[in-house]
Amino acid sequence: MIRICGAVFAAANVVASGSEVTASDVRLTVPSNQPLEIHETILVEPERDILYIGLVAPMLGGATPVTFDRAIRDIDSLCETLGLPLAAEAGGDLRELVIRLMERPIDYGTVDPGAAQFSNAYDISDGACQWY
Repeated sequence: MIRICGAVFAAANVVASGSEVTASDVRLTVPSNQPLEIHETILVEPERDILYIGLVAPMLGGATPVTFDRAIRDIDSLCETLGLPLAAEAGGDLRELVIRLMERPIDYGTVDPGAAQFSNAYDISDGACQWY
């Protein structure tokens, strides 16, 4: 697994005070207007042809959570506005992009059945986001 960090900031609007930029400085805009924070971006081993992006979306939990219908529009938007630029920056022969929204941080490969989370996988081999 190879973590990508610098490329994240090139693909999103960055607001930072000073020279050090962290994931909390990245402002992502999605159709639901829910706040999002990038948790991790990973090129999945061994082939390195899958880019995984995990984002914390606290509004997936709570008393009035964001619904699947709203979240999937956000995920589709993130594929276009964040995923494709990151894939281009990463280079190589990326063929798949996986985006996961989760109400709290969950590391890649870890299971948390109590957390609300939505994800989708896209075929990006032709440079566009196509649902699998």
